[in-house]
Amino acid sequence: MGANIRTYLLERSRVVRPPHKEKNYHVLYALVGGATPEETQQLGLLAEEQYDVLAEGNGRVPQKERAEEWQGVLEALSDIGFSNEETVALARALSCVLALTLLKFDGKDGDEGNRCAEPRDPATLARAASCLQVDEQWLLRPLNSRRTYLMTGEMYVKQLDEVQAADAADALAKAVYGRMFDAVVRRINALLDGGGAGGAAASPKAATPGTSRSPAAAAGAPPKEAPFIGILDIFGFESFETNSFEQICINCAPPARHLPISDNRRPPPTAHRPSPARRHARCRARMVCTTHARLAPRTVSARRRRQ
Repeated sequence: MGANIRTYLLERSRVVRPPHKEKNYHVLYALVGGATPEETQQLGLLAEEQYDVLAEGNGRVPQKERAEEWQGVLEALSDIGFSNEETVALARALSCVLALTLLKFDGKDGDEGNRCAEPRDPATLARAASCLQVDEQWLLRPLNSRRTYLMTGEMYVKQLDEVQAADAADALAKAVYGRMFDAVVRRINALLDGGGAGGAAASPKAATPGTSRSPAAAAGAPPKEAPFIGILDIFGFESFETNSFEQICINCAPPARHLPISDNRRPPPTAHRPSPARRHARCRARMVCTTHARLAPRTVSARRRRQ
């Protein structure tokens, strides 16, 4: 017996653009307010008020509570098997995310007449590069330029303007946070996997729901099907004055995720009510008929022109 957690539609946009009058992820506040002076200097952290993405929400929390929260995060990471080196790497990833949210760009005219983005504050770029343990120019290159490979094998480099570079920095911050979140979930799944012996060290890769791990499966045999119970955490429907694309996905996700569960819980289909598979087939048939009906006049007119 075991368990498995799947991440579905993580709200990564909150990292760089939290909703109005709402707080960001709590671990960011805990790191900034609870890190020791030595950790703050090594990670290049600033005061909480200097980060635009760390909104106040219902008010600022005293530093003592922040320190307790961060200590709780460190203890939780240790409980699920993270070593000190891995914990430091997670802290560097969070610090890199915060540094990227402060990275601003200014545009200038390039040699070819296009706009070229340059970092407004090189120190912010240096902090982000230090957290990722890469050179500053290696980090700046994919942010203010784009590579295009032609069919002939040649590479074409296009300089990006300040708006495009800012979008690239936001995308990198969201990607780093998402990868870090997935790493924590994978470690938890390794501990929850009941088929392996020895927890995270014996089963670094978690099994998928509906399968059971066994010595035969570890040797390469196909996994054995087993019954499982799925628990779905439904998103909350929210509507703001300005709704982002991520908010639309969140609002549309509960019906899409809840439909298979509702169909499985309903009584068997009767003669007056078609089965879910037949209803889906009818919907597809109607879509195909509608598409052909829209394309038919164009086809006829095209034939007439050829004649």
